[in-house]
Amino acid sequence: MSSRMEPSVGASRESGPSAPTDIPLPAAAPGDQPAAATPAAATPSAATPSAAGRTAAPAEHRPRFTIPRGTLGRWFRRGEPAPEFSDLRIDDDDVLVYRDPQGRVHSLPPYQLWRRVPQWEPKGIWMRDRPQAGWPDSLVPTRTGEWAVRILLLVGTLLAELALINDPPWRRVTLLVLALAMWSWCEWWMRWDISSVWRRVGIVVVTAAGTATMTALSPLAGIFAWSFYTICGTFFTGWLMVTAMMLTVPIMNATQLGGFDRIPHYWGLFAGLYIFCVGIGVVATGVAAKREDAVLRRTAMHSALQAEQRRSGALQRDLLSRARLDGITAERGRLARELHDTVAQGLVAVVTQLESIPRGSLPEAASARVENAKTLARQGLDEARRAVYALRPIALDQLDLTDAVAELVEAARVEAGLHTDLRVDGEPRSTPHDAALVRIAQEALSNVRRHSAAQRVTVTLTYLDDELLLDIRDDGRGFDPTAGRHPDIAGGHGLPGMAERMALAGGRLTVESEPGAGCVISAAVPG
Repeated sequence: MSSRMEPSVGASRESGPSAPTDIPLPAAAPGDQPAAATPAAATPSAATPSAAGRTAAPAEHRPRFTIPRGTLGRWFRRGEPAPEFSDLRIDDDDVLVYRDPQGRVHSLPPYQLWRRVPQWEPKGIWMRDRPQAGWPDSLVPTRTGEWAVRILLLVGTLLAELALINDPPWRRVTLLVLALAMWSWCEWWMRWDISSVWRRVGIVVVTAAGTATMTALSPLAGIFAWSFYTICGTFFTGWLMVTAMMLTVPIMNATQLGGFDRIPHYWGLFAGLYIFCVGIGVVATGVAAKREDAVLRRTAMHSALQAEQRRSGALQRDLLSRARLDGITAERGRLARELHDTVAQGLVAVVTQLESIPRGSLPEAASARVENAKTLARQGLDEARRAVYALRPIALDQLDLTDAVAELVEAARVEAGLHTDLRVDGEPRSTPHDAALVRIAQEALSNVRRHSAAQRVTVTLTYLDDELLLDIRDDGRGFDPTAGRHPDIAGGHGLPGMAERMALAGGRLTVESEPGAGCVISAAVPG
């Protein structure tokens, strides 16, 4: 019963690049349901509820029997690769939920020994239709059930042939032919879609009939009957499993007693062995299934815990990043206030005092120096005001990024007479780095107006799945980015400042330019 495949659950095995987000499954009822509506759902081949309450696989997705070719070793392999199941979790109703390779959502209620649970019965190829618990979590290694059938048939046949060494040759030949037929039959149904309960009943009936015939020829051939513990325990649940055990155990008892012809002479012993073997089979099946249920639930809880840890880590990193940005913004605001209240006000006072000097009251040389001093003071005041404006945080509560950039582009058109163009690609959305991009656009457009002698500027906002791009392109005089200091950073608020903003936001800044060919400034931030 417990010889099942290792759970191939993506969430519990840490797979996939850059997949920090765990997509919760839709709520699943105890019966299975499709994960999402697809075009195939409207076709006759779409999934339809089966009698067991599960969603039957579409015909194009059902496992099909394939005849292996090649060496004897390849004969024992499956004709199809092992399926992978994902998103194993426990829903609010304490039901295991998982997603199959076709994306359909299935439920796996808790196993019950005396009540039939169709979700625990095969829905496809034997032991390949749902997440399985493998060794050492299960009582036996993975795929033991398949090999138990083969090994018990082989051992029973060999011992029976040895026991018939002195019997007429036809008995040995008949037994060998029956054994080969049983081997082929078992290899076939192991590759067959056994979703239908009647198919499984037919398999058990045919296998039991063949085993009983072999046991009638030689009691030792009935050793193969012990495989019915695994077959019945995995084919059925609840009363169907108990009934199948009760109908197949007499073949084991015949082997234990030395043949069917001895049963009438040992009724008491037969009854004791019958009750004992049925009890052993039912209890062992229940223990193995309960253990597997517990292992799958532990795996689901472990996956949920890992997902929660990833979410907590991402939230912690986000909080730290926001706290850092808040600290930087607060410090910038403090510096802006300090510059405004000290340097800017001092320069205003200097300009006022210089302008209060009457014209002609000073010698010509002194008057020229005063005019030069007034010019320098006004330039210093302008730079101080620019610094204050650049340091002051931007409030985007009433304005989104697209509108804020549009206002900057319109201001560049009106104030500098530029031909401007704003393009937005993708679906606009809010990101934590909108203010930084507004500052980049503001500084870049200011540089275009002051230094580039451009006639046209194009601003492009591109919203990608996980990134936001801002491009500012002009047709001005351009410059050599590798030449060191440039005119646009003479005041200390040019490319280095923009690069610093992008670094603080976890993004990057790229500058492409050459003399006479204009300039392109590209900023990219996560989002």
